[in-house]
Amino acid sequence: MGYDKKKLSVHLQTVIENCSRSMGDVMNRSQSIVIAGAGTRISLKSDNLQAEGTLSDDLPQTIAIVDEGVTAFNCFVEEVLLDPEFAEKIGRKAVEEKTKEIIHHNYKSLAEDKEYDILIKSKLLQVLRREIADNYVSLPVVNLDLHFDLLLEDIEFLDVSTLKESINDTLERHEWFGETEEEKAKQKLQGATIFDQLYPQAKTFIRVKVNTHPTNAVPIAVQLAQQSINCIRAFLPVFEQMNLKPYFGLPFELASGSFCTARFSEDDQSGFNVNFERYGILGPCTLDDKKREFLEKNYNFTKLLAILSTPSSSWSQIENVLIRSLQPLGRASIATFPFRRLLDATIGLERLLVPDGQETTTARFSERLALFLGATPAERKEIEKTSKRLYDLRSKIVHAALVKVLEEDAETMHFYGLLAIAKAVDIAPKFAQHSEFIRHIDELKYV
Repeated sequence: MGYDKKKLSVHLQTVIENCSRSMGDVMNRSQSIVIAGAGTRISLKSDNLQAEGTLSDDLPQTIAIVDEGVTAFNCFVEEVLLDPEFAEKIGRKAVEEKTKEIIHHNYKSLAEDKEYDILIKSKLLQVLRREIADNYVSLPVVNLDLHFDLLLEDIEFLDVSTLKESINDTLERHEWFGETEEEKAKQKLQGATIFDQLYPQAKTFIRVKVNTHPTNAVPIAVQLAQQSINCIRAFLPVFEQMNLKPYFGLPFELASGSFCTARFSEDDQSGFNVNFERYGILGPCTLDDKKREFLEKNYNFTKLLAILSTPSSSWSQIENVLIRSLQPLGRASIATFPFRRLLDATIGLERLLVPDGQETTTARFSERLALFLGATPAERKEIEKTSKRLYDLRSKIVHAALVKVLEEDAETMHFYGLLAIAKAVDIAPKFAQHSEFIRHIDELKYV
């Protein structure tokens, strides 16, 4: 499915017919999109920054899309994004900005000659496609101290010193620094100082290679980075008690804070009690060779990394399911409250044990988990009993807003998830389809 060129021309014509250069008239319109032009004053203010400036006189004058033109503008963008390449690699923001640009610079000529189809093709569609390229995005990972090399397809985990060297090399190739060695050293020092101020907690960075439009590079890189991060941090409870919160992630994922509570008694003899509580990160997250060896021995970690190191387009259906199942388990590792952790861990297991199109029931979920993890009839009976109780908690969280969940229950469901993933990773090459994997589990009841 792709865009309809005739619809694009009709939408753009409606936009042009509903443009106004009278800013006094804009306030009386039902809706409008203002495209700032020559002489427009721009002001940026915050607690620590105040900046003002004026747009170049070389730009066309300010113009506004009004009334029906706004609806047509949005329809134009939606129509372009029907093309899979535009939706995946270029994105809404780039299409919107480029459309505003061609309207701004070609408003007068379009209103006269009405050659919409030619302009759309030459100034928008072809230009945006040509701007697709390999982009390298570096993202800080908070609280991770990684002691081994990790390269997963187009995602590379780097320590901060390696990243700084790489940035300096790139800037030097583009002659960003001064000409003399003294100027270069001074500017590199200034850059390092700014870098440290921006990322004081980041010892590790993720560098992501994405083939996309530059405007869309960061959102796609964040998605890919989160996928890899979740696959790794899902296993953090193996090493640490989660009340110590030694987890890691992208800056916007992690929250921490402290508060103090005091209890006073009416009885002078009882005095008072003061408690100090902290939520969020309480200790550094260190991943070294010893921990990696432990994960390999007990959780098939190397096999998991092997899947992540291949292009996602080459993953089998069951491999895709495994990676998707790890996503909520990774989020469970950074959940602040036990009810959230139990819910995320259960979602991960549901994705593994219940294929698309099949209803999830307590009985189906608990039976499959017991069959898959239990080595003996007694183990299966115990796992089924426990998982039924925990799945009932999950249902109460979703349907009755239950928030009172024990940390031990959340931890149990999380470990069930990790054990199931580890076992599934080991036997995944036997199954191309998710349905084959599920059939294998169901047939275990007859063994």
